[in-house]
Amino acid sequence: MQQGVSRHLDITLGHAVMVVGATLCVIAALLRMWPGPGTVALPFIMGLYLDAFLPHTPVPHGLVVQLVVVAVATWFMALGGALVIRARVGAAAPDLCMLALSKRTGRSNRTVRLAMEASWMVMGFLLGGTIGIGTVITGLLIGPALHFWIARVDKPHDEEVHVLV
Repeated sequence: MQQGVSRHLDITLGHAVMVVGATLCVIAALLRMWPGPGTVALPFIMGLYLDAFLPHTPVPHGLVVQLVVVAVATWFMALGGALVIRARVGAAAPDLCMLALSKRTGRSNRTVRLAMEASWMVMGFLLGGTIGIGTVITGLLIGPALHFWIARVDKPHDEEVHVLV
């Protein structure tokens, strides 16, 4: 979706990440899932990072290598999302919306995220973004990967380890 926003508004991809992230923070708050400092900061940090480093990032060549890179990157992106959720500094805005919708609907994180990704894919396409195999792979894998990692890194509050000084 960010690519479509970028093209439609004639802004950089990093700025589109900031716009979409800020919008999702507002949506999460409307769903009564309050953004933490990490939720608010992350789109701006990632937007700046993308604009600074994406032009210098090499493009993998060969379809098999590209597919492996997308699958592995999605897996680690989900792990990062689960760790941020566990740290309780504020989940990434899309993850916060997923958690809010999952809680409100009673659906699993993977089901809600799949529906969100499909919606974003359509909106991004309608805004002028491209949909490639990597977009589809990430859209299909991110929900189940987040569901997998959240179950492994998120512990109930009563099981938290407290360090005594």
